[in-house]
Amino acid sequence: MRLIGNLLLTLGLAVGAAGAIGLLFGFHVTGLTWLVAIGLSKLVLVSSGGFMSVGAALLRLEKRNRERTALAPLSRDRPGTDA
Repeated sequence: MRLIGNLLLTLGLAVGAAGAIGLLFGFHVTGLTWLVAIGLSKLVLVSSGGFMSVGAALLRLEKRNRERTALAPLSRDRPGTDA
């Protein structure tokens, strides 16, 4: 899960950087109207944010699972817990 999270974070970074560089240098696809080009650039930036947020969520879930398994023996040793 950690590998997939890191890959999604990297993919989001690459897509966002490519979209920002395209906007900065005025990259245009031939045949698209200006309105469609703006919508496409917004879609690229939103998808970049989506990739990065899903990657961060996967990393957080993996970290929580790792901490939970590391603390599980400690919770069994304490009296009064229903483990």
